[in-house]
Amino acid sequence: MAAVLQINHGGHFAKGRNTLSPSSVSLSDLNLGGLYKTALKSLDFQQQWAVLSEAIQQHPKRPKKMNEDDIKHIISAYAKAAVHAKKAGFDMVEIHGATGYLIVQFLSPRINNRKDKYGGDLENRMRFPLELVQAVKDAVGNDFPVGYRFLADEWMDDGFPLDEANIFASSKGNPSSIHSSARKR
Repeated sequence: MAAVLQINHGGHFAKGRNTLSPSSVSLSDLNLGGLYKTALKSLDFQQQWAVLSEAIQQHPKRPKKMNEDDIKHIISAYAKAAVHAKKAGFDMVEIHGATGYLIVQFLSPRINNRKDKYGGDLENRMRFPLELVQAVKDAVGNDFPVGYRFLADEWMDDGFPLDEANIFASSKGNPSSIHSSARKR
């Protein structure tokens, strides 16, 4: 049996005063109607509205758009966390890049509206997660497995689609394992 530590950053889902995201997009800016309609279709309208209202209340602020210093800091923090996990005796780390957290926010064309080297086309949107994986691998060495959990489909028409997820999964990041989060549409 292996002990695996999962490392994540909530991005705009993080709680706190100064949340970060690839772009300054709040939850209320996103068209979540389709997602909630699908995910919560067994609930009546009042229950669905309560869930949506709670999500917006939990994360009411517009996150800060990350600058390049923020990006470098987050990448460094992931690498340091992986080194601490290795020193603490874990057998592996898994980078959590799924379920709406920071890394998939960079991959998502609906959230990432950056105009620099971290936004725009898929190659640029993949840059942050690939740099992060490489920094973690460099920090822990080749003898320590680094896994990656990713979202195979954002389930939104304007989100991170399966065809782009396939390109990302076969990219040069080369984690030791891939854990895909997906559901049937």
